[in-house]
Amino acid sequence: MKDKIKYYIAIVFAIVAYTALFTKSDYLFALQYHSLFVKGHIFMATTLNNPGGLWTWIGCYLTQFFYHPWLGALILVGIWVATYFFLSSILKLKSYWNLVAVFPVAIQLFAILSLGYYIYYCKQPGYAFAQATSILAITILALIASIVTSYFLKKKNLSAAKYLAIDTCILIVATIIIRPVFRVYSWELPSKTFYSELKMYHAIDECRWDDVLAEAQECDNPTNLMVIYKNIALMHTDRLTDMFMINNCGTAPTVPDSLNVHISQLGAPMIYYQFGQINYAYRWAIENSVEYGTSINNMKILVRCAILNHEFDVARKYTAILKRTAYYRDWAKQQEDNIRYSSNLIKTQEFQNIAPLINEDANRLDVDNGLCEKWILNHFSDIIHPTSRKLEDVIMCIALWAEDSYSYCIHFYNYVNRHPNENIPLLYQEAAILLCSQKESPIDLNNYQFDNIITDQFNNFVRDYNDLSKLGLDSEEMGRRLKPIYGKTYWWYYYFYTDFNIY
Repeated sequence: MKDKIKYYIAIVFAIVAYTALFTKSDYLFALQYHSLFVKGHIFMATTLNNPGGLWTWIGCYLTQFFYHPWLGALILVGIWVATYFFLSSILKLKSYWNLVAVFPVAIQLFAILSLGYYIYYCKQPGYAFAQATSILAITILALIASIVTSYFLKKKNLSAAKYLAIDTCILIVATIIIRPVFRVYSWELPSKTFYSELKMYHAIDECRWDDVLAEAQECDNPTNLMVIYKNIALMHTDRLTDMFMINNCGTAPTVPDSLNVHISQLGAPMIYYQFGQINYAYRWAIENSVEYGTSINNMKILVRCAILNHEFDVARKYTAILKRTAYYRDWAKQQEDNIRYSSNLIKTQEFQNIAPLINEDANRLDVDNGLCEKWILNHFSDIIHPTSRKLEDVIMCIALWAEDSYSYCIHFYNYVNRHPNENIPLLYQEAAILLCSQKESPIDLNNYQFDNIITDQFNNFVRDYNDLSKLGLDSEEMGRRLKPIYGKTYWWYYYFYTDFNIY
């Protein structure tokens, strides 16, 4: 029975580790999305010439299998189980002492799960497998050294305790000589919003807008990045006027104190691309690749931007790289078909989403100071002459999102003059009624007919607001009490959302 305990421990660890990894399937998918492995001697030679290049090359090769999270997790757990058995053999552990051999691989599991936002800033591609394979190599070398020393020292009739001490020293020395790999990035596991951001990005990349919105609706305290992703989904499904119906109050993410997180690194290339700012998307994809290493997600953005900028030779260079990957070969070939046949490109959902947002100054490239969200809000709020109905709605809604009353009033007058016989969307009515009620109002609604339900609801809001004010409640408490009734209106957002963190 005691001889089998080692195997029972291995089985339990394998089940726990695999479950912990597989339940974070979107995180595992993101690991390979932030890495790149290209077949061929050029990529191998370039990688091997860097410090730790062998482990990086092996790590990148194995990381690509996270495209299928179940497969990547299975391979990784297999490496850990092998490491466990080698450690057990080196230390000659018996019975429950085999738990000691679990500790190093358990640390690796925790290190990967605690990586969190470091996934965007880690400069070692294929980190998860690079760490696991290097530690496995250490244990194999230590086991060989242990067998050799045991063979030569056996003639001296050393005690079992001395054998154990010698083998342990060999393992420690081997670990010190080969660079340290037991790095835990944070002693806290990432929050739920981190995984939600990854899931939403994956859905946006594949134009699965309903999945983006479903994830946004499940979170009561979204980050600013989640709010942007949610509004992108609404924008491309022509429902942006519902942006305040789904929580639009973003917060800064929870990150370790040592890490400064910026949306420019988290998702700026995709965000700019989805808003039709092609050159900004291209710029940030290049900058992030130079700083943190080339990855699949940035490579795909570069292909898309080059095509929309009609830089087809450049696009073919990027697709040639992706065609040498294991899982993005078909995607690259599809993009080459879009280059070859413009009719194919025009029919794609991506082109139909992005093209209406590209206006006359789409090729401008200014400084955004690393603040992607702020630039988007300011840029679209200031556009005066929209070139499409979709862009018209975007600039109206973003002016409200940014609480830019002056710009909204200009857009509102232009909107109703362009569409005199159409019903004004409820969100635009809410904003206009609110601004009209203020002292020195920048907007006059005498010539416009609004929905009586909206007018009555606003009067109720004003009444309830004044009643709570008379009780001497602070703004935070007033917002909490009014949110169940008015939380999905622009009025509540305008008065009570004050935690607007640009990062």
